[in-house]
Amino acid sequence: MSENKIGKYLEGDYDGQSVGETLAQASNDIAEAVSLVQEVERKQEEAKESETKRILRKDEVSEEEIESIMNDYATNEEYKQYLMNGAILQCDQASLEPFPLPGGSEIELVLDENEDGERRKNIELIVTDDLMLVNDTPYATVLDAKQGENIFPFKCHCKKGIDREAEYLKIKNDPSCKTEGVCKHLMKLNREWDNLPLTGQFYKTRDATIHIMEDLDLIMEDTQCITMTSMLFCKHGGLITPVSSGQIMASRFVGYLAYGCNSITQNPEEGYYMLYDGPTVDSIGEEHKFSDIYSGSSEYLTGALQGYGGSAGLNTEAGTKYEGAEDFSPRYGVLPHNGIMRHTIALGPTLQNPNFTLNSEGGIKADEMIYAACVDVTIEFEGKTYYIPAVIVDSKEHSAPDGLYQTNVTFANKEEVGSPPGNIVEWYVYQGSGDKNKSAGLSKFSKDGGIIIYKDERAVEKDDESY
Repeated sequence: MSENKIGKYLEGDYDGQSVGETLAQASNDIAEAVSLVQEVERKQEEAKESETKRILRKDEVSEEEIESIMNDYATNEEYKQYLMNGAILQCDQASLEPFPLPGGSEIELVLDENEDGERRKNIELIVTDDLMLVNDTPYATVLDAKQGENIFPFKCHCKKGIDREAEYLKIKNDPSCKTEGVCKHLMKLNREWDNLPLTGQFYKTRDATIHIMEDLDLIMEDTQCITMTSMLFCKHGGLITPVSSGQIMASRFVGYLAYGCNSITQNPEEGYYMLYDGPTVDSIGEEHKFSDIYSGSSEYLTGALQGYGGSAGLNTEAGTKYEGAEDFSPRYGVLPHNGIMRHTIALGPTLQNPNFTLNSEGGIKADEMIYAACVDVTIEFEGKTYYIPAVIVDSKEHSAPDGLYQTNVTFANKEEVGSPPGNIVEWYVYQGSGDKNKSAGLSKFSKDGGIIIYKDERAVEKDDESY
C-alpha cells in the first residue's frame, strides 16, 4: 500500500526517548494507518447502506437499491444529504469507560446527576463560513474541519489510549479530565473531510447554483460540500461521522385517524391521532416492530396500541422539565416540540432502557428512563406507512417487580397465566367513549406497526441539563 494512501492517517509527532522508541512509534503508526484505510472503506460501505435505508425509509435494502440511490445521491436535494450548521456528529472512538494511564491507574469520567452520558458522544458541527448558503443557512464544506472553531472535542474519553509522552503529561496535569474527558488532549483532526467517491456524479461546490459571492477567491470555487456519507479522521485514531444533517425533516401532516380507525379525517373533532407521511425527527432512531416484540407471545398480538395511561401528571421523578408542561392537559395528552404537537405516552422500560434496575421499593428507577424522548409510532393503513408523533412521559411498568411489561412476560421472566395486559403503548390521555372511543379499531395496527425511539431528541426545556 502506497505511502500517499496512508499518509493522512499517520499521527506523527513521535517523541520516543531513544531512536529505538521513536522507530517503534513510527512502525506502530504505519500499521494502524494501513488498518484504518481498510476501516474507512468499510465505514463508507456502511454509510451508503445507512443512507439508502434513510432515504427509502426501509429496514433492509438490496445492493441494487444502494447503487440506484448512490447514482444521484449528490445531486438530489430531496435526499437532504448535505450537512448544514447544527449537524450532529459522532466519533467511533468516543467512550464513557475509565481511561487507562501508564502504571495501571485510570481516570473515571464523572457525570452530573441524572445526566445521559451517551449525549456526550455527540457534538454539533459549527459552520463559520457563510459563502455557501441555502435559504440563509450555511452548507458545510470539506474545509469545516478546524478544531475549536468548527468542531470541538467530545466531552468524554477515547478508546485509543496514550501513545505519546506529551499526551500523558497534558492529561496527568489536567484535573478537569475527570469531568470533561481526555478527548480535548488527544483530538488532532485532519485538515479536510473525506468525501465518498461517486462515479459519474459531483458534489455540490461553491461555484454551483446555490449561492455565489462575487468576491469569492477562485481557489476556493471547487471546494466540495460534505454529506451524510462524509468522514473526518482524527489522527489519534477516530473516525468522525454525521448522525444527522442539520436539515429539518419536511414531513407532511396528513390528517387525523378518525374515531373507529377506519379512515383519515381533516377534522380534529372527528379523530385524534395525528398522522404524518414521514418521520417527524431528522435523525436515525431505534426502531422496534410490534410483531418482533410479540414474537414469543402471539396470543396477545392484538393490542399493541390499546392502552391508556389515564389522567396522571407528567413523570418528573428524573428531574425532567418538559417543554409546554405548564399548558399540559391530560384531556388532550399532547406536548409541543419543534413546531409539532406530540402525543404523550407511557412506554415499557425494556424499550426505554433494556438494562433498567429496580429501586428499593421494587419500582423502576426514574433516572434510568428516557423521559421526554421523542418517538414516532408507525402504522400501516391502506397500503401506506403513517407516523404518529409522540413523546415518552412515563414508564409502563405496571406493578414491578412482579408486574407485566410489553407482553405476557414478568420482570422475573416468567410466563403469566391468564390474560395479562399485552399493550405496548399507553396513551397518556383520558379515554373517549361512545362514538369518540379513541381505542376502537387500534388493534388492527398491532401486526404491521412499530415504534421508533429517538433517544437523543428530547422535548425538554432548553436550559435544563438534568435529563
